[in-house]
Amino acid sequence: MFEITYDEALLLEIAARFDLREPNRLALAEVVQAIVAADGSFTEMVADLATGVGKTFLMSSLIDYLAAQGVRHVLVVTPNSTIQTKTLANFDEASAKYVAGAETVPFVITPENFQRAEVGTVLRDPERLKVFVFNVQQLIRPSDKVSRRVREDDETLGNALYAYLENTEDLFVIADEHHIYHEKAKAFSQAIRALHPVALVGLTATPDATDIPKIVFQYTLGEAIADGHVKVPVIVYRKDGTKDERTQLADACQLLRAKDAAYNQYRAVAGDAPLVVVGHEVVATGVPMR
Repeated sequence: MFEITYDEALLLEIAARFDLREPNRLALAEVVQAIVAADGSFTEMVADLATGVGKTFLMSSLIDYLAAQGVRHVLVVTPNSTIQTKTLANFDEASAKYVAGAETVPFVITPENFQRAEVGTVLRDPERLKVFVFNVQQLIRPSDKVSRRVREDDETLGNALYAYLENTEDLFVIADEHHIYHEKAKAFSQAIRALHPVALVGLTATPDATDIPKIVFQYTLGEAIADGHVKVPVIVYRKDGTKDERTQLADACQLLRAKDAAYNQYRAVAGDAPLVVVGHEVVATGVPMR
């Protein structure tokens, strides 16, 4: 049986390994304190950090803290396939988006691999840290028109994956982009609560009004700009007032091309300017926020 405790030395060690920026270090400490204060009872909380501050680093460092405390089951819920792909890249050492620093490397289980034989072996290993990354649509109760593979019995697992998660005693749920779930609030709440997790930790930069009472840590865009973690945002608009979606997308592409050309000119003069590569394509510059 595990028990989550507040370990200041462990928090400092993890912050150093992940090279956490101050807002994420403070957020990690506040989330852990909230979990400890719940004393084993289900608790739901939200960490509200401005976009660009590095919520992915908070997620990975929290998982590593829980693992060091004996937790072996973490479910990361994403609102759509795009964010799911981004999240999986954070756990993939071969990806440019990989978040390094974990002492306990998780075995990542996804909708694509959970029916494989090696996953069944890992699920039966009580010592392996297992991180499940699924969309909310893949977890909610099936209907007559929509089936959910995670709720169907699987011969490799010996049970449905959802049932497996239900029967764990140390399940923690992290909801990425938590504000999006209010659109499916009832179904999402039922799907998560039926799993009987120890805690639900929501990560967002724009909390829904219903999430305000659940916020345990907040770091606003204004604070991030003042501290130099985020650039001052620039609002771009058309003088002619055109704002249909197709025009906005075309304008965005044009602005990106202009930015790319300007930066290439800068690099011709300053050849040591940094590049960030995603896959085989240079798409941005700078250093990821922690």
